[in-house]
Amino acid sequence: METIDVETLANAGAIAAADFELGRNLRHIVIPKFFLDVDNVVGRVHWRRQVWTQLLTLGIRNYDLPEDWERFEILKLQTATGLEEAEMTYIGESADYVLEAEAATVPGKPAYYYVVAGSDPVTTGKPFALRIGNPTDSAYTLLGVYQRQIPFENDTDSMLLDPYIPKQYQGALVLALRAKIYENRYGIGDNRYQSTDDEYDEWIDRMSIKKEPAPRGHAVFVR
Repeated sequence: METIDVETLANAGAIAAADFELGRNLRHIVIPKFFLDVDNVVGRVHWRRQVWTQLLTLGIRNYDLPEDWERFEILKLQTATGLEEAEMTYIGESADYVLEAEAATVPGKPAYYYVVAGSDPVTTGKPFALRIGNPTDSAYTLLGVYQRQIPFENDTDSMLLDPYIPKQYQGALVLALRAKIYENRYGIGDNRYQSTDDEYDEWIDRMSIKKEPAPRGHAVFVR
């Protein structure tokens, strides 16, 4: 489905209030919550993962991240001898570590990173960039697995959801958006909101039965 299809199905019967913005609510409330619910109930599903490879260049510390990047699950350094066992350490939550990294001038093998603004997000559509914690002393390659988000251009243009959410799960978005419509128009005490919200929760629960999440830290055995 496209986003316009979700909006049309959710608003069957034109139940939304005149000032309720279907596109904005779908893109900024319903879909992010759907991804969070999938993470919490189902696990780290394969269809939200993407592999990222980046060759590090001497003298360059910032590297634009893909436009659908949301967060890294894992990031490692590859050297001439192979993939490092240790993960790259994210230091963006510590102002002290970031300040030390900004002051770093001695080249070395990178072990830390944080996220900054992209070089030209308006032109490239890539709002974020990875910044390594020190200048590199040799050629390396970064290998990572990240969780994807949907890079919407705006709140109105319709966008195909299939590359980001499998078709069999898109019905949950219709229920979630319809629940938001009922909540906005009638309040959370209304039976129509409660029953639709319950149906959405049941949909998410059913997804947990048909999963191949392979969450990190858990072994996956194939017989």
